Amino acid sequence: MILETRGHFVRTAYSGEEAVAIAPSFQPHAVVSDVFMYGMNGVDLAIWLAEHLPDCKVLLVSGNAGAVPMVEDSIRRGHAHTILTKPFDPQKILDFLATCAPHGDPQNDRTAISRIFLLSFCTTPGAHRQTLSSPRLWKTHLNH
Repeated sequence: MILETRGHFVRTAYSGEEAVAIAPSFQPHAVVSDVFMYGMNGVDLAIWLAEHLPDCKVLLVSGNAGAVPMVEDSIRRGHAHTILTKPFDPQKILDFLATCAPHGDPQNDRTAISRIFLLSFCTTPGAHRQTLSSPRLWKTHLNH
């Protein structure tokens, strides 16, 4: 997987609740999450991460126009979010991760992030095992 070959340690979660359960021990530097997920949505996860792991950067991904009002409402309440609309070039994910380096200059040290969370890019429980929405398949897709 391209992220792992670049020196990143990647964990996957299939819901916001699973990410919340794992994040305190995993301590991710970056999270890439869909806005719409089964259970806790990506915006609420990003807010939780900002409160509990303030150094973790979050990239929200959505192809659903319904995400815009959710994100705008959250911004009005004082939360900042980075969002990428689907479809997207996988290089944009790599560019975002390069800005999340915990130490040093992200322009000169593209492998500085060691812990990244990928959350399922689908809203139907179980569907991640059969679609390109799966983080495992998505990591492979970045190789091509």
